[in-house]
Amino acid sequence: MALDQKQYRYWERFFPGLIAAVEQLGPGEFNSGQLRTRPSGSHNDAIAGIWLRLIFSLKDGHDLKIEIQLNARHGTPPYMPESEAQVDLCNWQRKHYALHYGVQLGDAIFRFDLDQFGHHVHILPNVGEHVSCDRVTPNVKDIDPREFIRMVAAYRNDGTYPVRKKL
Repeated sequence: MALDQKQYRYWERFFPGLIAAVEQLGPGEFNSGQLRTRPSGSHNDAIAGIWLRLIFSLKDGHDLKIEIQLNARHGTPPYMPESEAQVDLCNWQRKHYALHYGVQLGDAIFRFDLDQFGHHVHILPNVGEHVSCDRVTPNVKDIDPREFIRMVAAYRNDGTYPVRKKL
């Protein structure tokens, strides 16, 4: 499914400029999974949790995947979808993320994840290994997805690999 207007609006409210930065990587096509939200019990249309997901398939055969699950922190106002205001990410806690770049997503060049294994990366030469974020430099724990896109752009432009294991 292509990125629709509703998904675009959510990405722009939570991570302004992310879609434009992805488009700067080169010619490609957006795909996205179904947008999932968790309603707030206190307001009719308010959202207390959201799962954002997009895949950008570049014409050169590489894919970028960004998947983020956020929940509103206890005691903070939920997100109102009709609002034009940018979301204050300090009020939201990241529960899951998957930031992947590689060939057709099956062959990652590098990945940054938060899942059942905690915060970790997958890097060359052994992308199957889970490497704790504190064992690489820079530490990419809770990296902003826009920074991940900058790392992908640098890698695509001049081959700069984004992280390395500490000695």
